[in-house]
Amino acid sequence: TDTLHGPCKSWEGNKYSAIYCTKFQWCRGYPLKTKDESHYSLDKLFRAVGFPSTMIPDNALELTQGEFKRKLQRAQVELHPIEAYSPNLNAAEDCIRELKRMFRRAMNARNIPAIFWDRVIMWCAEVRSNMALNHIELDGEVPATVISGDTSDISYLAEFSIYDWVWYITPASHATQNKRLGRWLGPSFDVGDALCYAVLTDTVQVVHRTSVFPLSVEDLNNESIDEMKTEFTQKLNRKLGDKRATLTELERNGFLAIEEGMPTVMEDVPKHEQYLDDDMEPVVPIPEADETNPVDYDKYVGAKVQIPVGDSMMFGTVKNRK
Repeated sequence: TDTLHGPCKSWEGNKYSAIYCTKFQWCRGYPLKTKDESHYSLDKLFRAVGFPSTMIPDNALELTQGEFKRKLQRAQVELHPIEAYSPNLNAAEDCIRELKRMFRRAMNARNIPAIFWDRVIMWCAEVRSNMALNHIELDGEVPATVISGDTSDISYLAEFSIYDWVWYITPASHATQNKRLGRWLGPSFDVGDALCYAVLTDTVQVVHRTSVFPLSVEDLNNESIDEMKTEFTQKLNRKLGDKRATLTELERNGFLAIEEGMPTVMEDVPKHEQYLDDDMEPVVPIPEADETNPVDYDKYVGAKVQIPVGDSMMFGTVKNRK
């Protein structure tokens, strides 16, 4: 275990994240407002995963003394700190390095305000724990399968990506609609059922809902929905004020140091050749929905349709967009 320092104070008041990991790269992050709250993350870890045989932190007092140490003793978990000035002995350091790389790529690619960094770190840890990593102890499995003994269920991660546009259902007053536009901020680990998600509203509130749906093809090609997105973003920026800066903007303005080896812009992200089996055809990448031309990427153009005419069915082809 180790403590990750956030780039700024998050919207929910978190400055740190307690990172727990195993040698086969399973990991989980728990946001903290102060370092003294580290022992609360132990409670969540024990309930969600179980009791490890050994906990290996560095020599930070909040991880080796006080309530953190007492909780480990009550759970009969051996506390085994690393030698001072030897960070290479702590596997959590490697995990945090890889989490930061994934985190920065997601933040830059999605243009996410830095103030939501704590939600993105939790999502990155979950995704990485369910990825097929090239590690000898995984034996072809994903870390989440190895640590639990059950086949990993990725239902709560597969439908959305971080900061996706989504519809969510919420109880409405007489002047509003039930269906509203929001931004997806990852699974809700401590709220609701298994498929409950955290959603960011245009009033900068994080609500938790199970009725969350992706935007359909019609929505992505609808100009009125584009206007709703623009209005949502403008209202969100007005609410955030001077807190709406992204990681890149914080680094450019000198508020955040650029760490060596960390990607700062998307050009720094390595691009790998697409893997194909002998019997596979190349997959054409789908462009980002916000940057697509509705006419060029309208999936209904060229579709075969059946239309009832009198007592029979007539077949036709969609030629263009009206």
